[in-house]
Amino acid sequence: MNGEQLFRLLGQVDDGWIEEAAHVRRPVPWRKLLLSAAACLCLAAALYAGLTRPDVLPPDDDGVQVVNPVERWETAEELSQAMGFSVPLPDWLPEDYDLEYLSSISRQIAEICWSDGTGSIVYRVSAGPDDVSGDYAQHSQTMEIQAGGSTVTLLGDGEGWVTATWTAGELHCALLAQPGQTAETLSALIASIQ
Repeated sequence: MNGEQLFRLLGQVDDGWIEEAAHVRRPVPWRKLLLSAAACLCLAAALYAGLTRPDVLPPDDDGVQVVNPVERWETAEELSQAMGFSVPLPDWLPEDYDLEYLSSISRQIAEICWSDGTGSIVYRVSAGPDDVSGDYAQHSQTMEIQAGGSTVTLLGDGEGWVTATWTAGELHCALLAQPGQTAETLSALIASIQ
């Protein structure tokens, strides 16, 4: 039988037969329906359990769960004890700036933040050999000043100085300001750190 013969035979099929076949109800496969419902229920339970467990962090690409390296401290003394050295603190802050938090990052970098409600100044200090600012942006302006007996490098983009880095003896220090501050404000703050 070729395609032309098949086409002629299909044309001879009674339209009533086609309508009758369209109205035939096939039995519902209950087993498949029950399995589908059970699978959906298991998926919903697993999602609920995963979303209600905030203490379990999702693993990274290697399947390893990551521990948060930031620890908060109640007092400067506790922070210094955790760091293993006395964290020098400023005696002066710009007007309306109050302490937000004291923290350490992997107990390698001490971080102290002050805020005036709209902006913040973050002070970082470490006994390690590296830049502790965490500011890796390319800034359009750079300037060196003398403050507190140290040479301080200021970085900014024309809207004030946003980063100051310096060494004080064995300590590596940084100030991060948002919004940017004047060189005079950062110099006074650095000079007051003891």
